Amino acid sequence: MMEYYDQITFPTIKRNSDQISVLLRIVNPFGGLNKYLSNEKGLSITKYGAIDIDFDLEDLFLLPSELQMSFSDPEQYLYGRLINHPSQENIYIDIYVEININGETKFKGYSKDDGINYNDDRKEISISFAPQLDIINRKMVYNENNEPTDPLKHGSAGHTSVIGVIQDIYQIINPEISYPNSLKVNHEWEFRGHNVSEARVTVDGFKLTDIAINTKELFWDNSKGVRTLGDVLRKIAIDWGAFTGMIHQGKAIFHKLYFFDGNNTQELKVLSHKISFPYQMIRYVKTTDDINTYTSGTFTEMEGDYLERNLLSFCRAENTEAPFGDAGTNLFVLENGQISHYIYKVKDKSISNDWKDYGKLVADYWLYYRSNRAFARVDEFLVSGINYDFLKNFVYDNKKFQIIGMKINLDKLHTTIRAIHLGGI
Repeated sequence: MMEYYDQITFPTIKRNSDQISVLLRIVNPFGGLNKYLSNEKGLSITKYGAIDIDFDLEDLFLLPSELQMSFSDPEQYLYGRLINHPSQENIYIDIYVEININGETKFKGYSKDDGINYNDDRKEISISFAPQLDIINRKMVYNENNEPTDPLKHGSAGHTSVIGVIQDIYQIINPEISYPNSLKVNHEWEFRGHNVSEARVTVDGFKLTDIAINTKELFWDNSKGVRTLGDVLRKIAIDWGAFTGMIHQGKAIFHKLYFFDGNNTQELKVLSHKISFPYQMIRYVKTTDDINTYTSGTFTEMEGDYLERNLLSFCRAENTEAPFGDAGTNLFVLENGQISHYIYKVKDKSISNDWKDYGKLVADYWLYYRSNRAFARVDEFLVSGINYDFLKNFVYDNKKFQIIGMKINLDKLHTTIRAIHLGGI
């Protein structure tokens, strides 16, 4: 976050029925908060660019959204600040952009290290902006001696809500990220637990937002294949059949993949439509937790035909007689900071009504969706307009879709949407 900066506000422009407003903030190493209109510094926007949000299905991570803009800078204000600043050898001059469409924030980001280019003939500067996801990809969970660093200060024997872990990681990037306002969570798995104090009392219907996890597997066990906080996020996403990332510097998401919410849809003004099948189908999945291995599908070792998942989370039907213990689970429900229930079964109604061990559900989940050609389909839509929501589903030709990629072209006033096909309505 910038402590001292110059803020530049550009005139709001109207494009068809949409209004676009832009502001820049440039670090002021000498202190002070100064606000200017763009014409006071001779600045104008020559290219608004395209907000590009994309998701890697193989990595389950939302690639950093990106925007490249160009500015006419005849008075060389930006040039002087970003390229020819008298303190440039000692101070990194950061620049922040915020884009609003119809009063709603669509993008926030900071200049990329390799994203500034200057054309001296035209006195034009181009800047690439993105959220600062590299911060968590550099934040180590284990040091050079493979010793835990406990970057979130959760301790080795604690229990923390899953949502709390995700929130704490994103707050390393932006302290203002918080659930449910700017950390958007959408998930539908259900959990079954045993009451800690009452013998054989089972409670169903717990949701992801109710669940806590033992922090040992996240930050104190170097056999789990995680090195950075970014790795922890990816592992959690894999465990929970979800994808995660930042829409922009001010908004993070954790959403179940292959999920359709009929109460959260939008209409597309479709100009063109293409269909492709870019993902190889999976025929065998193996998941492993601390004790057990689970499989789903027909065994194969052919490269690309199988998935192996080493899980951080686990729950299974062990030690269910009173007095209850946690030998069979690292998932819990907390009340007033204390464990009230041990989670031992989980269910995803979109694939089955059966309660399953966690590892079995994860194996069945990935096989169900990655072995079915219908779900390997990705549709690309060119749509009129720029005011679409990455987090909303849509229906087209009586088929359901979930967005995994969106490129909002602020100059041409159209949007390209990539979406996975979820079957008919």
